[in-house]
Amino acid sequence: MKTPARKIEHFHNIHFRDYWDPSSPLTYNSISNNELLSKTDLVITPGKHQADDMRKRLRTQVPIVSIPVGIVPDEQLQAEHIPMSERTKGKIIIIARLFYEKRIDDAIKAFNQAYQKNDSLTLDIYGYGDGNDNFKEEKMLKKLVQDLGLEDVIHFMGYTQDMDSVYDNAQLSVLSSRYEGAPLSIVEAQSHGVPVIAYDINYGPADLIADGQSGFIVPSGHIDELAAKITEFFASPKLRRKLNEGAYENAKRSSSENVWRYWQKYVIDTDK
Repeated sequence: MKTPARKIEHFHNIHFRDYWDPSSPLTYNSISNNELLSKTDLVITPGKHQADDMRKRLRTQVPIVSIPVGIVPDEQLQAEHIPMSERTKGKIIIIARLFYEKRIDDAIKAFNQAYQKNDSLTLDIYGYGDGNDNFKEEKMLKKLVQDLGLEDVIHFMGYTQDMDSVYDNAQLSVLSSRYEGAPLSIVEAQSHGVPVIAYDINYGPADLIADGQSGFIVPSGHIDELAAKITEFFASPKLRRKLNEGAYENAKRSSSENVWRYWQKYVIDTDK
């Protein structure tokens, strides 16, 4: 190709091997190889936290910036808000593949603790298992539900294309992953007024959730704290209303206009 072109690398996931340790070996040759990295014009990450970590780690002159991923259509942002009182009472949802990295067993255990204090709660899990390992994780999760005696209130819903109905009927979403890049399920949930309680992991939730306003951020792996926040949420109608409106409000950050501003600033309107 003879036309001059900039080389831009966009990361959709964590850039190091051990999800709990940003100083562990880099997993992408394009940034671990200094010669390749020097030929890159721009590195884009989905969130500020990851961009900060990459700058500290790589110590490069190559610009590293964060640009939000996922756009909420104007139609959804302008849709009529659905109050908590019109949603299914006690309905909690999880939107995630039934894979090891999603750590859904933590969410199930936290739900169990909250359910013991509030038996109006239910949990619907949307996602598919991994056929490459004969659905090992899915089988483990279903056995856990059976062992806890929660088959009547925790349901594995599989795959659906009608996510609008799922979000519009839910009162709360939970994300307990070991690691992420930028969970689009958080953006989607908030755009439908569904607050999200999530682990503080690398990366995503802390960049996407306004803690205490559109959901809660909980230390990674702290099942008891996850359960406590679920219990707190359903114990207070006032809190549910607050976070419901806060979720709708926070979703505006993902409007096409707002996200486009980042692309204009870092990619389009530049002399580089």
